Amino acid sequence: MFDFDEIQEEFFRVFMDHNPFMKMMQKHFASSFKDHSYDIYAPIAGKCMDISCCKDIAFSQKSFGDGFMIEPIDNVIYAPCYGKITSIFPTKHAYGIEMINGKEIMLHIGLETVKMKKGFFRTDAKVGDYIKPGKRIADFDMNEAIDNGIDMSTIVVLIDSKDLSLKHLNKTVSKDDVITSVNSDENH
Repeated sequence: MFDFDEIQEEFFRVFMDHNPFMKMMQKHFASSFKDHSYDIYAPIAGKCMDISCCKDIAFSQKSFGDGFMIEPIDNVIYAPCYGKITSIFPTKHAYGIEMINGKEIMLHIGLETVKMKKGFFRTDAKVGDYIKPGKRIADFDMNEAIDNGIDMSTIVVLIDSKDLSLKHLNKTVSKDDVITSVNSDENH
């Protein structure tokens, strides 16, 4: 029996590339996914809130685009979508992700966490890794965050987007909950 997840990961690994033909194939392949190809899931368990509630003005004023934030009750970060990791900040607190439809996501873990010492965030993820919802990306030291009063709100921004339709606002979510969905023509 074929394992769709293994076939999909192999496709990502072998064929998805940054040349024009592969971009065209990528969009075609993305359209062949069932209903979940453009879904953005909660990357961490916790209370889901509109990004306008974020204490960081750059996020709350949607300077990078629309999105959501989660006040975590756990310390494990999961992939929020099907796609590819395109960048990882050296401290491992922020990730750039290209969705399979070409949209870009910023996953930002915590506020002012750029100042945290090496080892606060742990990850096995690398730039170029292909991901799918629920794949573990990173974790952080929850005890140290609590002891130091660090706000670990985790923010997901769909770059340059406007007026996303968000689900589960003001509710507790897990990595299995879809928060919003986008396609290549929406929300721009």
